[in-house]
Amino acid sequence: MATRFGTISSVALLGASFCWTQTVKLENTELKKGCEPGDAVIDVLPAGASVEIRSGIQGCYFVNIRHQGKNWFGFLPAAAITGADRLENERRAAPSIGAGAARLGPPPVDAPANASANVNKAIQLLSVNQPQQAFELLEAELKKEELKKTPLDPKLLALTGLAAYRADDLTSAVAYLKDSLDLEKDPALEALYKKVIREFGTARTMKTLIGTKAQLRYLPGVMSETDAHALLELIDREYVRISDELGCNTGERLTAIAQNLVDYKKTSDAAEWAVGQFDGRIRVALLEPGGIGEDTRRTFSHEIVHACLANIGPWPAWLHEGLAQKLSGLPLSPTAKLHVHEAARANTLPKLNRMSQTWSRMSAEHAQLSYAAAYTAVDLFYEKFKELGIRNLLRNPDRLPQIADELDKLLRQ
Repeated sequence: MATRFGTISSVALLGASFCWTQTVKLENTELKKGCEPGDAVIDVLPAGASVEIRSGIQGCYFVNIRHQGKNWFGFLPAAAITGADRLENERRAAPSIGAGAARLGPPPVDAPANASANVNKAIQLLSVNQPQQAFELLEAELKKEELKKTPLDPKLLALTGLAAYRADDLTSAVAYLKDSLDLEKDPALEALYKKVIREFGTARTMKTLIGTKAQLRYLPGVMSETDAHALLELIDREYVRISDELGCNTGERLTAIAQNLVDYKKTSDAAEWAVGQFDGRIRVALLEPGGIGEDTRRTFSHEIVHACLANIGPWPAWLHEGLAQKLSGLPLSPTAKLHVHEAARANTLPKLNRMSQTWSRMSAEHAQLSYAAAYTAVDLFYEKFKELGIRNLLRNPDRLPQIADELDKLLRQ
């Protein structure tokens, strides 16, 4: 198994500031493509070379090395970096963070002009994360258009390609997106197409297992088939538990993709401090041996909450991330509570309803405070609004703005 060793809590956050510069401890230190003994060596580093830590995992760090005009990226073990003990203490004290708010909302491609009822229905299905049904409707619509012997609408092709991508049919996604771009250039669609192409390259060597609530795509070299089956069973159980709490049921299997850290970084648009992402599918970087430890469970649970909420409706970022942290099972740390309290005293704590919806591009410092505030707010909701309950709130979204205002007041007490 070529998984990354170490313990994480949804992400590896390096304390208050994201990039932390230290130096290489010893002469002839090997910079590798990973932290496993058999991973390839990128170069041999001299003692004293500048080490900028870009993301931290217990015992293993993704770093940027600068020395005498040269620049490298790779992985170093903690023992090779000066001050790693202090870094680990800061990492453990940091709050748990996932991949950023996950509100699918309307598809990120334009709807065709004069869209039919089936196309509009497909758009709605994509908004609540039911891409397979959307894909089937859109393919049927394309077949109707082909029978008319008229040029196909590039926007309809783009929408079909997006549905195929979210349904994890990468072959169809590549074909439809390319056909759309051949007819009409679009920079945003071009970026999506390049992302799908990158993922298609790694997906061809992956295997897929089918469970009751999810399907798992994994690379045999990253984990064994036995571990993959165990991970899929874990995902199915977590989905049932979270669905019972929140009341979601898509009718479609979730797609979960388990990758090593390098492939995850190549194929996801997640922030550098994140090791899990939901963008219609769940994608997680495996950082534990076998990929089925407690931290891996929490990371998958975090993203399942995002998938569940996306199925129910559009929700603000703070509710997404607060619930994802709480229901993943990681306790709210005293450090997180203190961070929120100090920000409230300094009048720098943002109001819940004014928090950005896109957290994946936040600095680590801003993200740390936002996640801590979101988790604290959700914890307060469970304490102060027991009679209402989270399922009732999700069935009565009109009550959320008022409750958010009341939670804001409690956060500032």
